[in-house]
Amino acid sequence: MSQTRSNSISLIEEFVQAWDNAKIYIRWMMKIFNNLDKHHLHLRDTTTCHTGFKIFKETCFVPQAPRVIALIFDLLNKEREGEEIPSLLVIRALKVMGIFLQEFNKE
Repeated sequence: MSQTRSNSISLIEEFVQAWDNAKIYIRWMMKIFNNLDKHHLHLRDTTTCHTGFKIFKETCFVPQAPRVIALIFDLLNKEREGEEIPSLLVIRALKVMGIFLQEFNKE
């Protein structure tokens, strides 16, 4: 495996791992601040879940998404040429992309 390929795979792995960590943080934020969301922030549109998504989007998704998308396309082209790629990693990265692209379309 070439150095650039391992770098691209490691970047995609870091991206997916960052999303997995963010989901855990968001889940705990929701548990901890549930009472605040219900009783004190009912007049606002923002919940802790929305805030957690926004933080991940601003710190990880927006800066890294173009590079991750390009790397996924490169891996898919390599698979078409007959090389073996980590398909589960690509699927997980595409799911993260789908979640946030769906959120972008709502805004």
